[in-house]
Amino acid sequence: MVCTEEHVTGTNRRFSIPWTGGNLCGSETIVRFSCCPGYERTEGERGCSLVKPLKNLAETAQEMGASQFVKQAEQSGMLPLLTSRGAYTVFVARDKAFQSLTKEQEKALNGSKKSRSRPPVLLYTIAEGRITAEELPESLPTLYREGSAAVTRYPSGLIAINCIPLVATNIEATNGLIHVTESLMLSTGRNAISDVLNKTPGLSTTATALVRAQLSNELRDKKSITLFAPTR
Repeated sequence: MVCTEEHVTGTNRRFSIPWTGGNLCGSETIVRFSCCPGYERTEGERGCSLVKPLKNLAETAQEMGASQFVKQAEQSGMLPLLTSRGAYTVFVARDKAFQSLTKEQEKALNGSKKSRSRPPVLLYTIAEGRITAEELPESLPTLYREGSAAVTRYPSGLIAINCIPLVATNIEATNGLIHVTESLMLSTGRNAISDVLNKTPGLSTTATALVRAQLSNELRDKKSITLFAPTR
């Protein structure tokens, strides 16, 4: 099985759904074809016809380049959820995303690991059941105590959760399903600007612009900011 992947030239950004129209913030994008997750090439045959054996969520995440996510889950006491329980849908960020965590996200991660009374904040990346990208509801309940995540579908085909683009979707594991997010999705326990934009009709243009410029996650770290947002 062959999948398309859109690459932004000069960067490490890539998306499993071509959606930019060939240009993202002034950078050219190129559509390439590769084997879908769980498939590989067979010598002498066209396409990717060989089906790889399924592994659990933790092993599958590591194969997707998300070893830091698995490490954080292990330190938070969540590894059994990813290895032997389920079924779950997990929103995984690759290792590069952990290099650009906001101060607030680092504080949330470290704080929940040290506390016995607070649930691991990484539970916010996990939902009950196998939920494909096509089935994601507008409001997605997670295993974390502080509510749901907001799912947005753009006319271009891009899907974002809490204004964070999904860069790969529907990756099968023995005990669930993985969607890869461009940055780490964590609950701040409050409504950030990107959350308000995402939930307010008429502000989709500004929300899309923030996603394109990779500013949604950065704005979550601002304690106080005023944003002038045009309506569509």
